[in-house]
Amino acid sequence: MLRHRAAVLTCLALLVPSGLAAQTQITVGGFGGAMIPASDLLDVLYPDVGALSFGHKTGWNAGGRFAVWPSSRIGIEAEAAFVGSNVDVRGILPDFAQDTTVNATMFVGSLNFMYAVIAPPLDPVALYISFGGGVVSRGGDFYDGATNTTDFALVPGVGLRYGLGPGWRIRFDVRDYISWFLDEDIDELLQTGTKLQNDIMLTAGVEFFFSPGQ
Repeated sequence: MLRHRAAVLTCLALLVPSGLAAQTQITVGGFGGAMIPASDLLDVLYPDVGALSFGHKTGWNAGGRFAVWPSSRIGIEAEAAFVGSNVDVRGILPDFAQDTTVNATMFVGSLNFMYAVIAPPLDPVALYISFGGGVVSRGGDFYDGATNTTDFALVPGVGLRYGLGPGWRIRFDVRDYISWFLDEDIDELLQTGTKLQNDIMLTAGVEFFFSPGQ
């Protein structure tokens, strides 16, 4: 009897970890799409003097994601993307009149908590929301010599994925990188202060998934 109990307990101990591993899902994928800025980086009006504004243009993005889903509804996902988005500069001030486009780029990255509102057993469709934190780093010719080009961002989002076959699916996401932009040199000269930014990422991509325990 003692041997029988020991054998049963041993089997249960071996089955529990494998069951958890079978439930956990790993996803890896790539994506591309558009970046839509919802506001200018700087927009100031000086009565009887003039105005100055500059901001990113709508651009493209490309990147990748890696996620771990311990259950069908909850996951943690890391995302990183390169963004091509030039800057429009517009100004009418004394001794300064300009309307031009300058080369610029962005890098965005975030770590997000995922919650599937619609999840299995309704596969192959899943609708999910996400929220996380990340960074927005700006580069290119426009930012040469800038004292601060990287800002912390809050990253809410929503997405939809659809399974196309064993181990892979397509997905569509909207994420808003919310940050606060401040050009310290311009602020010292013009007292512009920080400005809230909404850099909206619209993406479509493919992801592959597997369960370690299978």
